[in-house]
Amino acid sequence: MATDIHIDHEIRCDAETFWDKVFFDVEYNKGLYLGALKFPKWEQLSLDDRGTSLFRKVRATPPQDAPGPIKKMLGGEFWYDEEATFDKATKRLRFKNIPSKMTDKIRIEGTMRADPTPAGRIRRIADITLSVSIFGLGGMVENFVADMLRKSFDRGARFTSEWAEKKGWSK
Repeated sequence: MATDIHIDHEIRCDAETFWDKVFFDVEYNKGLYLGALKFPKWEQLSLDDRGTSLFRKVRATPPQDAPGPIKKMLGGEFWYDEEATFDKATKRLRFKNIPSKMTDKIRIEGTMRADPTPAGRIRRIADITLSVSIFGLGGMVENFVADMLRKSFDRGARFTSEWAEKKGWSK
């Protein structure tokens, strides 16, 4: 069974700024993940310009605040690698998160785009598919991860708009 998650936020900058000055910027990402989202660790492993696309790989360690049964199942520190490909022509990002544990049982992948609004801002839209195949705990893990994703995107939207304003890019 899979859960489809649709996330839509207005961000106070234009699409060009979002992709060119914000999303792939290491300083921004450290502020987002290590600051606003309270991740203990975040690092960019690679950023490769492949001509028609950009490929980025990051490693992120989210807060370890899962419910007891999930913590016990995962045992110890948990992180994920995010592999993301941005298509320069369509301005669409495809990503997948690869967990450090149970990689054959947990699947998180999706797309993101930045649609312009009449006010010169964007609607950052993410469509994510989440699937957890763990007997007895799959539903609990799926619900926890879905809730965590929604909350992270909510905090991220606020942080991104504040970042754009601080940099003078706000619309």
